[in-house]
Amino acid sequence: MNAMPMGGGSAHAWFAAPAAFIGMWILMMVPMMLPSVLPMLWRYRQAAARHSDAQPDVTIALMSGGYLFVWSVIGVAVMPLSIALTRLAPIASGTMVIIAGAWQFTEWKAHHLACFRRTPPRSIAERGAGWRHGTRLGLECARCCGNLMIIPLVLGTMDVRVMALVGAAITLERLAPAGRRVALATGVAAIATGLILIANASGIRLR
Repeated sequence: MNAMPMGGGSAHAWFAAPAAFIGMWILMMVPMMLPSVLPMLWRYRQAAARHSDAQPDVTIALMSGGYLFVWSVIGVAVMPLSIALTRLAPIASGTMVIIAGAWQFTEWKAHHLACFRRTPPRSIAERGAGWRHGTRLGLECARCCGNLMIIPLVLGTMDVRVMALVGAAITLERLAPAGRRVALATGVAAIATGLILIANASGIRLR
């Protein structure tokens, strides 16, 4: 992505690059996150209906909007990081993938993965709770899988294969009964991928 225009650049030019990146970010994020978030939204809808919410669909629409808003803000925040990562040498890219994989083994990951899988709170039916719970879910989602989102940023933001693999890993670790084991297996796979990238960049061909 080119640098922002200087001096006499139009206002349109100043905002074109960030707008394009946010659009690309959302196009990447939605198919990756949707499979793992839809069951969660359905659970929240059921909880809202059980606790006398007269308009559970409106509540979930607000919640979805809050969730998307959080990830859009994150997209704005990571845009400079994405530009920097695209300029990384292959060895540095491999190192970033290894770090993302190693994060899967941390207590931070285990804690936030467990939080994301917890039962929806009773307060989902409170007036105005949809947006609040949506933003909270978005933040929890970012804390839970932010390390894995580094991988497509490093290996190709719109690479369908990378998006599919990372999206599947996120979905399985959140929804599978043995989610923690899936997270650990994902960490092993990411570390192995990073090592292969570094080896290939160093001229070592692994067969």
